[in-house]
Amino acid sequence: MLLLSDIQWRELPQDDRLRNVRRVVLGVALATPVLVVFAALFASADQVFSNVLTNLFAFDAETVISHTFFIGFWAFLVAGTSAGRSWVSHSTPSPQNREPCRASCPSQRRSDC
Repeated sequence: MLLLSDIQWRELPQDDRLRNVRRVVLGVALATPVLVVFAALFASADQVFSNVLTNLFAFDAETVISHTFFIGFWAFLVAGTSAGRSWVSHSTPSPQNREPCRASCPSQRRSDC
């Protein structure tokens, strides 16, 4: 909801968006084979590097899911609090913009209103 209401997506420049996406895809496509070849060479030459590559994708799915849930939960709370504080600070008039103290106030001093 926050992304849909606070950002004016139509006002963002939309000129040739796919140009950057194409550049990224081309860069990844060119770098991946080179990276795989060098990783295989380093893994065959060094036992420690081979262990690092072997354990790189060895993770517990339950831990990943629980961490993802908690990170998402706290991110949602922080984003909501930040948006709420931003909304309150923009909607509350500053002391300089308040109406002057008139007859509705029993005292004559403005600071008592």
